[in-house]
Amino acid sequence: MIGATALQSQGITGNGVVVAVIDSGTANNPAVVPSLAGTVIGGESFVPGDAVASPTSTLNGSHGTIVGSVIAGHAIFLFPDTSIFVQSLKIHAPSSVIPCAQLGCPAGLSGIPMIGVAPAASIYALKVFPSTSENTSTSIILAGMDRALTLRRNFNNGVPSVPTNPGCGGENNPCVYNSLPIQVVNMSLGGGTLFAGHDLEDQLTLQMLQAGMTLVVSSGNDGPGALTIGTPGTGFGSLTVAAASTAPHERVLRDTQ
Repeated sequence: MIGATALQSQGITGNGVVVAVIDSGTANNPAVVPSLAGTVIGGESFVPGDAVASPTSTLNGSHGTIVGSVIAGHAIFLFPDTSIFVQSLKIHAPSSVIPCAQLGCPAGLSGIPMIGVAPAASIYALKVFPSTSENTSTSIILAGMDRALTLRRNFNNGVPSVPTNPGCGGENNPCVYNSLPIQVVNMSLGGGTLFAGHDLEDQLTLQMLQAGMTLVVSSGNDGPGALTIGTPGTGFGSLTVAAASTAPHERVLRDTQ
């Protein structure tokens, strides 16, 4: 629906692009989240006192990891041909099923790809939600946005993009940078505003754009109607995205339910 398939067929897969994901954290554990193996290059947390200190831990809320998979997932999962999931896909979205005869996997299985919009992109996790809650404060969100802005400005000013903590990279020891060539910032979050385009989060969207970053924000789960898009999706510098559900998606969902 957004044209990603056409770009990927031309070899445009996000190679060399760094995406900052301001969310609940994005897990870096290939054994648990194979769809993001090699993708999460590090991160930082802005949540004080959280029992889960690492922004790349699998113990954080799953939302940021799900978002990361939509952005840069690159895996094929195997399911039995007898599963309702595979049978439903074969009926409603047959191009989403890859026979094992093509993949070289055991007979009786089929491959279901999980491919993100930019499967070759890298992710830097900026954690702004506690591990035990889906709520956070505006000040913490602003801190995450400001950090992404600082990282890109430092890069623009020639600061080397190298980890400040050598030997890093594990799930609970993420690499931290003082400079990154962040091109995209993803914020699948938002809060109500009565001053659309002008509150602090909205103002930072323009600062990000001026620094060379595209800010992609969810429009929210309310509406349709006036005052139903949350900040920073109301910012003049935001690329604000709504959701859509196609008939095949709905049918596969109902079949599996």
